[in-house]
Amino acid sequence: MFVRKHVSEGFLMKIRNMTDCGFTHRTRSTICFLFARKFHPSTLEPLLRIAPSLLGFTDNSN
Repeated sequence: MFVRKHVSEGFLMKIRNMTDCGFTHRTRSTICFLFARKFHPSTLEPLLRIAPSLLGFTDNSN
């Protein structure tokens, strides 16, 4: 389970850019998915803080 100390933009980019994801020892996929159950509730605030820049929703007009 991922906890608050794991959550960073770099960590999430690493997960998003993985090209070979093993979900079990028997199956492999080139598409990686994040499942909410893998994140402890303490990660909500940092995830919400990082999401806009990670997803390209930042306001650079200032």
